[in-house]
Amino acid sequence: MTRSDWRRGVVWLTHHRTGLAFSLAAGFLLAITLIGVSARRLSEEYSTVRHTTDVLISLDALLSAVTDGETGQRGFLLTGEERYLTPYLHASDTVAAQLKAVRALAAGDTRRQHRLEALQPTIMEKLTELRDTIELRRAGGSEVALRRVLTGRGLRLMEDIRSNIASMKAEERRLLTEQSTRYAEQARQVSLALLVLAAGTFLILGGLIWETRRRAGELRLTRDTLQTQDAQHEETSSLLALLVRSSPDAIIGQNLDGRIIAWNIGAERLYGFTTEEILGRSIERLIPDGSTCELTSILDAVRRDGRVERLEAEHTTKDGRRIHVALTISPITDTAQTVIGTSIVSRDVTAQKLAEDSLRRSEALSRAFLESASESIVITDAEGRIVQVNVRTETMFGYPRDELIGRPVELLIPTRLRDRHAGHRASYMEAPRVRSMGQGLDLSGLKKDGTEFPVEVSLSYVHSKEGIRAIAFIIDISERVAFQRAARQADKLAALGTLSAGIAHEINNPVGIITSRVEVMLLEAEDGDLPAEIRKDLDVILRHARRVSVITQGLLSFARQSSGVRAPVNLNRVAEEIFQLAEKDLTRGRITVTLTLDETLPDSSADANAIGQVLLNLLTNARHAMPQGGEITITTSYQPAARSVRLAVSDTGSGIPPEVLPKIFDPFFTTRSDGTGLGLSISHGIVHEHHGTLTVRSEVGKGTTFTLTFPVDVDSGA
Repeated sequence: MTRSDWRRGVVWLTHHRTGLAFSLAAGFLLAITLIGVSARRLSEEYSTVRHTTDVLISLDALLSAVTDGETGQRGFLLTGEERYLTPYLHASDTVAAQLKAVRALAAGDTRRQHRLEALQPTIMEKLTELRDTIELRRAGGSEVALRRVLTGRGLRLMEDIRSNIASMKAEERRLLTEQSTRYAEQARQVSLALLVLAAGTFLILGGLIWETRRRAGELRLTRDTLQTQDAQHEETSSLLALLVRSSPDAIIGQNLDGRIIAWNIGAERLYGFTTEEILGRSIERLIPDGSTCELTSILDAVRRDGRVERLEAEHTTKDGRRIHVALTISPITDTAQTVIGTSIVSRDVTAQKLAEDSLRRSEALSRAFLESASESIVITDAEGRIVQVNVRTETMFGYPRDELIGRPVELLIPTRLRDRHAGHRASYMEAPRVRSMGQGLDLSGLKKDGTEFPVEVSLSYVHSKEGIRAIAFIIDISERVAFQRAARQADKLAALGTLSAGIAHEINNPVGIITSRVEVMLLEAEDGDLPAEIRKDLDVILRHARRVSVITQGLLSFARQSSGVRAPVNLNRVAEEIFQLAEKDLTRGRITVTLTLDETLPDSSADANAIGQVLLNLLTNARHAMPQGGEITITTSYQPAARSVRLAVSDTGSGIPPEVLPKIFDPFFTTRSDGTGLGLSISHGIVHEHHGTLTVRSEVGKGTTFTLTFPVDVDSGA
């Protein structure tokens, strides 16, 4: 092209620029219109392709759901375990949903609807067959259900379903192929139309410019945000640093080499080292010799596992003092959560530790005092429940400790006194006070075996964090009461002895004269003609005179102040001699006697005749207590600790009533119409003269036991 041709072209463009602009605009609009139409057709073709694809997907899902249901059925039929029904249960819901989806996709398409109407009954029949076989398996067992399966009906239905779905899928694939071809052709047309829109690049360029400006605005916003976050981070870091510096606890930072890299004011106050003195040093500087292994292993675990550890340890300060500290060790991590060190928060618990040690020592001392006390100690709460007892309580009442804790204190009190005691206890708890031992009250305790015994109780109280606690100090005064009773009995017997001696002396002489005269008269009457009536009266007088003589002899024995000559006596021999003496009389009364004698029994200083008299009196009383016969057991034993010997006489008689028991040693007290009431009184006096004791234990309906105890180291002149 020549210069003139170029010039003519430029001129033409200059003159026709408006028309050219309109032509370009018209062409641009036409291209846009063509592209719009093509794009709409492309969209429609895409919709048909997508619709057909959805039909294929739904058919696959429907077949898969039916197959899963059959799989769940087979698993349940074979195992009987309900968990295998999960696919079946899920398939039941899925089949309905997929049928609904296929039905919705087939709307408006008669061909598809006809095929679906032919498929749906078969699927429903298959589901019914699955449900029926499952119910048969639940009701009748696996064999019944398997027989139903082996009929082949389910297999035929499944094959029909697969066949129908395969046919539908084949038709849909053919349709999809045609639609895809049209879609590809339309896409090529759209591509060609897009080439016409090359001029549209100016719009794209404008869009890029706009996007660039928008991105620039976002960058500015991001920059401002980052600056704000940096300022907040610096403020937070400053605050954290201030908190670390002002914390009352010691906060120590370590790097992975175990060197101290952070040391706050709290650490300076606790350990005495300044920051300059400790930075770069090992944490082992604070640990006493021989204690570094445990802390080192814990630090290694924190660095390795990234967990927080808490422990108590003993550390050393700059001046050599040892202090107890509570440590919290946690990992220090970077932004990538990599452990780069450890943080140790140390708190001084020395005072707390000393207080705990002091409290433990105090509690140990209190427990030692409680357990070593000679009296029983029972501690109760405000409701009267036992919260603590000592060993003496267990031995005194016969209960192990675990049977008392939590039980009401009235358990240790006789039943007849419990209601009254509950009222006294409630009044005491309303106004607690210290009450000394005694106070003139007659109190009784109750052992586990039902035995009652006299006690003295003093009360105190203490306030604790659980509430008020009442403290009872209990002393068993059985021995004291027995001694006092024996002393009163001895005084009574001494007074009665003096009186009895005088009465016996005054009565004995006249009775002797009467007896002699009556005997003489009866002798003379043998040779004379004395009327029978008079002889009978004389016999009565003689008999009663002799009875009075026996009574006066008893009074003289009772009043006797000392027994015969004492010599070494073995109670076994005394028991054997008295048994031989009374054996025939006891045998006639259908009474059997058992001797259980301790052959190691030492001798004791005693009057053998007097001791024999006591034993004979006890055997006679036992015989009277068993008119229908029974058993008597005579037992001897040696008590080395008490340096004493014992002789016990037990019977299986009727027993002594509790209201009678305290009176049996009283002179002239008897429960027999022909008794004098002096036998046990005399026996008690004889035993008392031998520095011994005579005790009795009796239970109504079961029998009575009398126990004689004599010392073996008291000489005859004692």
